[in-house]
Amino acid sequence: MLRRFTAALIGVLSAASVYADNPDHPLLSRYPDATVRTYLQIDYAPFTIPASKLSGEDKPYEYEKLSLTGDLTQHFYNLENVSTLKVYKNYRTALEKGGFKSVYLCELEHCGSEYQVSELGALVSSNDSVYNYYRKPYYMVYEKGAEKGKVTVALFIGGYEDEVAVQQVIVEEEPLQNDLVAMNVEYLGAQPPATVMKANDPDATKEDHPLLPRYPGADLRQRKVVDYERISIPVSALGDDKPYQFETLDLVGDLSRHFYELENVSTLKLYENYKAALAKGGFTTIYSCELQQCGDEYKTAHLGGLISLTESVYNNYRNPYFMVASKDAVKGKVYVALFIGGYEDEAAVQQIILESEALEDDLITVDVDSLSRDIDETGKALLYGVLFDTDKAVVKDESKPTLDAIAGLLKKRPDLLLYVTGHTDDTGAFQHNIELSSARAKAVVERLIKDYGIAQARLIPYGVGPVAPETDNLSDAGKKRNRRVELIRRLQ
Repeated sequence: MLRRFTAALIGVLSAASVYADNPDHPLLSRYPDATVRTYLQIDYAPFTIPASKLSGEDKPYEYEKLSLTGDLTQHFYNLENVSTLKVYKNYRTALEKGGFKSVYLCELEHCGSEYQVSELGALVSSNDSVYNYYRKPYYMVYEKGAEKGKVTVALFIGGYEDEVAVQQVIVEEEPLQNDLVAMNVEYLGAQPPATVMKANDPDATKEDHPLLPRYPGADLRQRKVVDYERISIPVSALGDDKPYQFETLDLVGDLSRHFYELENVSTLKLYENYKAALAKGGFTTIYSCELQQCGDEYKTAHLGGLISLTESVYNNYRNPYFMVASKDAVKGKVYVALFIGGYEDEAAVQQIILESEALEDDLITVDVDSLSRDIDETGKALLYGVLFDTDKAVVKDESKPTLDAIAGLLKKRPDLLLYVTGHTDDTGAFQHNIELSSARAKAVVERLIKDYGIAQARLIPYGVGPVAPETDNLSDAGKKRNRRVELIRRLQ
């Protein structure tokens, strides 16, 4: 936020009055009787200030630039019955008395043609235009070192008839604070734990995801949490023509979506804080884009809409940042997608967190007791530890722990009769999958008879291919869950 200077505040003519609705910058008061047309304040924003006369006959004009990043404040003041010269002299005197040094100055015709002057003013205007206020122009850029960084002031003063407008920019450079968003990695069962920021309103953050609290001061516009949902997240630049083509990450798991809004903070600062929090939490970036890398305004708005649970970011597609990151956790892989965009002094964060379910650990490990319990409770037991090479029906040696458990179950319960059913996903021809699943079921039965001495009459192999899926076949995770062997209790 804005810093108070240790030096005395600069006054223009006299001490400023207090304007609570549209405050002046604490460094530089308004010219007496001026009114505020537009006021913007953004925490840690990039801004480019012209530091020379504009050259060229048409846009884009060429000029020297000061590329700055810091706390940005812009004012568009209007006043009447005073000359642009008098306003200029007063601001210039105030800045120089305050110890500021001139970087660039131009007066009247030396600022360029009316088109160049109009564009020069627009480049520093909070409205991106000076409208008719480009006549009798004066422009100045001053800077001064301060405790935390350089302070730069730019002023464009122009008039129209008996009116004058002042376009004022103040940029206060300072180091980025990027510890405002903190991950609670204890939620993932990982170590070391992160420090969780204290929320401005403790009750409000109850609706945040426990892994990733909101940026301080953010308001929650919308939230949606769905247990075991499917979602596709873009992980590439969008193509050139509609419908836009792009690569996706197709995921299934517990899905949380949040739409946050906040004011007076740049999309850059938001992005750097979220990026730092994810990095500290051990996440790895899968894809990211920044500003123009994300595409033109149409592609950017579409990209944000793909992440937003309202399917739109509205006006908040400017100065965009997008990233997708993941991390392995105890229960499965966790994915985070963030689209950050802004409009004027507002910014919005579209957030997705998906917690996928681990297959390898949870589904492969079986024992006699778990199989017996599943049979008693549901009449069947799902097995993911009976392994085959792709499109083959030979049981792999790595399947032995699962085969040991099946044989142990049958020996513990000598009256138990089973159907051994083979299942595939829906990839490939239907009839081929039926035949493949039948061959795999037979292969399992043969191993149980040959290696463990199980009576053949107790086991009936059967293949059903893809017709009895455990979940959908629209993602790799879903397909993996559908490729399985099931033991089904039979009565005779």
